[in-house]
Amino acid sequence: MTDNDHALPIGAVSRMIGISSHTLRKWESRYALVSTQRTTSGRRLYTQEDIEKLILVRDLIAVGHQVNRLAALSNAELEELLSRSNADIDSRDVESVLIVGPVISATARLARHDFAAELEIVSADAIEWLAEDPDMESQDMIVLETPFLSQNHTEQLSQVARRHNLVLVYGYARTADLKALQSRGVVCLRAPVNSDDLRRTIESRHHKPLNKPTSVPIRRLPDEVITRISSMLPSIQCECPRHIATLLYDLNSFEKYCHQCEIDHPDDAELHTYLANITGVARASFEEALERVATEEGIPLENNV
Repeated sequence: MTDNDHALPIGAVSRMIGISSHTLRKWESRYALVSTQRTTSGRRLYTQEDIEKLILVRDLIAVGHQVNRLAALSNAELEELLSRSNADIDSRDVESVLIVGPVISATARLARHDFAAELEIVSADAIEWLAEDPDMESQDMIVLETPFLSQNHTEQLSQVARRHNLVLVYGYARTADLKALQSRGVVCLRAPVNSDDLRRTIESRHHKPLNKPTSVPIRRLPDEVITRISSMLPSIQCECPRHIATLLYDLNSFEKYCHQCEIDHPDDAELHTYLANITGVARASFEEALERVATEEGIPLENNV
């Protein structure tokens, strides 16, 4: 059996890790991030090692690294770099905060002496201010105020949240837009916000996005094998193989369901990616368990039996 027997096509990998197929192709052609195998028809196939590298690169980009500097690193080197980067983020205090908005800036200015962090205050409409492409790189946290939140605002703020700790103070917003921002780690506060609430939010840093597993194992057992084992009449006293196969069926189904939800519900794509990845890790553990139990009990797992 070769690595290609368990390799995945680009569409499945895109859904699994939350990176578009276009971006994956660009990472390969421009940076040689991975060197995929091809089918006879020319379709890309990603091995488990390829997928692990892509997930590591995705998470490193999220904490500020550039893809062109990651391409030459091994998976072990990427894991070490991600570990150091996360430790740096966790240990860093919020020392400088940029606050933009007409009302929240006045609130912060009156209570400036109560804040341990250094405040830079801008009395301007946050959305108009963002349109000018301002320099925000020197700030540990950014607080933006908008009287209402539209879908266009949500997309714009999501881009900001990719590179900065972001707090949003809003007047009116759709639940779907708020959930989309919160899934990206944005703290959303309904106006009016007093200085004590703002200070506590800053001092507690921000709500971190959901932690994702760094590796989602590829399936080792096809549906036909799981169906056959789950439908077997037990020939021994122990019914564990059948129970494990039933659990695997449920886990496989839920994993596929989560990947479909990523497409059907783009506002919650990050949450469903997280759920799919967690389920994939659990599924791999039960696959290993079924293989071990089947070996102990002499139950063949080959697909042609």
